[in-house]
Formats: sequence, structure tokens, C-alpha cells
Amino acid sequence: MRKAKYENGNIQIVDLESVEINANEDKARTIRTLGLEDEVIDAIMKKDEASRTKEEKLKILQRQKVELDYKDVFKEYEDFKPYEEYSYEGEIPIGYSVTPYFEDTGDKVVCRRKLVIDKEKVKKEINQLKKELSSTDYIIIKMYEATLMGEEKPYSDEYLSEVVSNRSEQRERINILQGILDS
Repeated sequence: MRKAKYENGNIQIVDLESVEINANEDKARTIRTLGLEDEVIDAIMKKDEASRTKEEKLKILQRQKVELDYKDVFKEYEDFKPYEEYSYEGEIPIGYSVTPYFEDTGDKVVCRRKLVIDKEKVKKEINQLKKELSSTDYIIIKMYEATLMGEEKPYSDEYLSEVVSNRSEQRERINILQGILDS
């Protein structure tokens, strides 16, 4: 089960099942390493307190400390609330990206997704489209010069038509993207 804490714009999300598994493994390892297994402690506890050695009393205290340390692991998460996460449903328009935002509703912490303008991405795309336009300027200029001079066209009408169509689409896309940036 995932739980979260959201305060002052900071989010902490924890998978309590993983925390519990790790805490149990750490506890078991510590108990084995220190020789504090249940059967050892049970045998000591069956003895009359006056007949227990200092080492046995120390083992009881060590085991109590291990148990307290185990409980302390979970105290850190006592004020965490159930966590719910929602994905973005729908299409992502040109120039936008989806970003998470968090909200503490009182009884739980919720992660929702919203569309935001990805200005850097839009600017990059505009610049790329402008470069592509620039890379075909010479074709338009050559055709124009040939027409003015009454010379043979350096490119076929089909090729020129394709270039002009692509340039028109690129300008249209630039205008759409610029509109997104300006909004």
C-alpha cells in the first residue's frame, strides 16, 4: 500500500509493503546476528529473574531494543495518508505535455495529471521548422531567378509544387505553435 505526505509543495511517497519487508528482514538479521531468537529469549524468560545471568538480562534488553527499533521504522509514516494516482485521459495537443500535481484532500493525497504548455519543446520545434524552411529557400530563389531571366527552370513543376506545399505546411505549423506560445 502506498502512502504519501504532501506539505509545503513537497511530496513524499512510500510503499509501506516494501518498508515492512525491509524492516522485517533487518529485524530478523539483527536477531540472528545477536543470538536473540525467540527460543533463546523464551528459555531465558522461563527462568526465575534472580537466576538469570547478566548476559541473559542483556539479551532481554537487546531484544526489547530490536522490537522498539522495528516499531520506530513505522512511526516516521504515521502522518502519511493513503495515496491515489490518476493518469491523464485524452489526447495531448501539439505543444503540450502532461505533468503531475498533488493535492491533500484531508483523508488522502491525490496525484492528478494536467496539460501544460511545454514552451521549450514548442520553441525547439519552431526553430527546427524555420531551419527546414531556410533549407529550401534556395530552391524558390533559383526558380524565381530562372523565371525572371526567361531561363529554363532548374526544377520540375512537380518538385516545386511539393516544396511549396511543404513550406506552406511548415509555416502553418509555425503559426499554430507560435499561437500556443502567445496564449
